[in-house]
Amino acid sequence: MPAELDETLRRVMQLEIEREALKREKERCLEERLAKLEKELANLRADSDATKAKWQTEKRAVQRLRHTP
Repeated sequence: MPAELDETLRRVMQLEIEREALKREKERCLEERLAKLEKELANLRADSDATKAKWQTEKRAVQRLRHTP
């Protein structure tokens, strides 16, 4: 897995954990942070999905080249 994709997926996991912690709190300022966090998560997921798709395509191309006589 490319390092960039690994870092993005790790950040997504961190934000998901933080989101769950914030959902348990009831303070108003946390609602704003939760909204920002949700937006960042959506952006990171979109980026990681695109990076993962590109990586898979490149990986398949390399595998085809290896199996070509």
